[in-house]
Amino acid sequence: MALYSLDTETYLISSRLTPRLVCGQVCNESGEAALMDSADTVKWVASTLHEGNSLVLQNAAYDLAVLMVEADSLVNPIFTALEEGRIYDTMIRERLINNATGQSGKVSLAAMVERRYGVSIGGKDTTRLNFSSLDGVPLAEWPAHFKEYATEDAIWTMRVYQHQAADKTITSAGQPVIPLLDEQAQVRAAVALHLAAVWGMTVDPLRVVEFTQRVSEEARAGILKATQLGFMRPNGTKNMAALKELVSIAYNGKPPTTASGAVSTAREVLEDSGDTDLIEYAESLSAAKLLSTYVPILQQASVHPRYQPLVGTGRTSCRKPNMQNPPRQPGFRQCFRPRPGYKYVSADYSQIELLALSQINLWLFGSSKMADVIKQGKDLHCKFVADMQGRPYEEVYQAYRDGDPATTKARQTAKGVLYGLPGGLGSAALVKYLKGSGVVITESEADKLRAQYLRSWPEMDLYYKRAAELTKYGDATIVHPISGRQRAGLTWCQVLNTPFQGLTADGAKLALWLVCRETMIGSGILKNSRVCLFLHDEIMLESPEADAEEAGAELSRLMIKGMQHFIPDLPIKAEAQITNEWQK
Repeated sequence: MALYSLDTETYLISSRLTPRLVCGQVCNESGEAALMDSADTVKWVASTLHEGNSLVLQNAAYDLAVLMVEADSLVNPIFTALEEGRIYDTMIRERLINNATGQSGKVSLAAMVERRYGVSIGGKDTTRLNFSSLDGVPLAEWPAHFKEYATEDAIWTMRVYQHQAADKTITSAGQPVIPLLDEQAQVRAAVALHLAAVWGMTVDPLRVVEFTQRVSEEARAGILKATQLGFMRPNGTKNMAALKELVSIAYNGKPPTTASGAVSTAREVLEDSGDTDLIEYAESLSAAKLLSTYVPILQQASVHPRYQPLVGTGRTSCRKPNMQNPPRQPGFRQCFRPRPGYKYVSADYSQIELLALSQINLWLFGSSKMADVIKQGKDLHCKFVADMQGRPYEEVYQAYRDGDPATTKARQTAKGVLYGLPGGLGSAALVKYLKGSGVVITESEADKLRAQYLRSWPEMDLYYKRAAELTKYGDATIVHPISGRQRAGLTWCQVLNTPFQGLTADGAKLALWLVCRETMIGSGILKNSRVCLFLHDEIMLESPEADAEEAGAELSRLMIKGMQHFIPDLPIKAEAQITNEWQK
């Protein structure tokens, strides 16, 4: 079977992320390129994929979404090719190679061509912004520089792919970089994420007005407070020297400093100052940030975030706006409502990173006390409270279920400990970490919690020692189980975090793909649903009201199926809920 590179030129990208197709350009492995109008591009893609050939693209998710919106007839062949591993993405390949070798660098086509071939392409050329002017114009009448610009991208995409494929590097883990064992899973996840962004989430204009007014009032209160404290000038600029002096006074002359030695005025420094005025001002800073970031985006009819499908840990990220780490301000989530006739159907994994950690320890050491507790169906946090207080588990769990304030507080502390310590937090860092969730403890209390943590979960002592051994002579390389993805240049803390974060991410991405595939080409209950949001361990659908209950059950089933591929020895839970607004 043959391999071709494929690129498209479109109208300018809109908020929906799927502008109209103008032309397509392809290149074979010998470097021979061809340019086609939109209609011929659709025909060529359908025929090529039907014949079982493979495609390599730069940012495959974008181009494939453009093609599927252009022609519904391409949805099935594209998803079939994705499922069969016949779609490659030079951008994702470069990220995987960089992760495996500990390198960094931009992954745009121009950056990769410059890095790999020493050739500068694109530059300040604005040709790509004007292809819409040629829509409907016969190719024979196109100016030569438009034709050259379009076909050049297809040619360079193939050349970059070939250069990547020729990489003979052996990583410090003793594994070859090529083949990229995890590439196809990441490509499928990237497509699923992009389609979720294309569908997006609709906003409720009235809720947006209410939220904007609330945030504006909070921001104005912050400006007023800053003016009263004397570091906000009439023209709206800040007298940073005056603010630093207030911080220094609040810390009795020993304020936290920046890396350069200057007095820090970071929000967390203000919040920890003990000065009520500085704390009040700090609380207004998030409102000011919301006004400049989230509020303008909420003015649109729908929000379409940009997902980055692969960061170092294997997780995803999100921007414009960051919907994976949304503002905590009351009212933000309520700005989003499902489309008329639809419901939000969501499910999230229960304690999934702790299950992933337990699975890793089972593989590494053959046993895990944490895994034993999970298999017994017990609540890990209540079990830790019971160990810490010397009480029977059943008594602690019942007290928590009954709403006992002291037990609820102790469990909240335990939750912070169980999620914070696997990454190697020391006592001082644990104090700060817990404070972020409203739990205030001393370093002495943190010492006791850390000691009990190792008594409750003795496998973690082995886990820490393994990380220390791997980083004894410098940074380490981790090879992820199941996926085979590699990550190099890791410090002690990164060696601790990477395995279980990566395992969780791999399972969640597979689940996302399974769900997306059912919504796009399936014949079951999810065929009329669409993924609208992905939040690491949670997937949200927009489903017709009549399908909501069954859609929730199917969403849970597929999420469990996807995660069990990566965490096979522990029970996975993903309970669905049906709502009329985005809820936490």
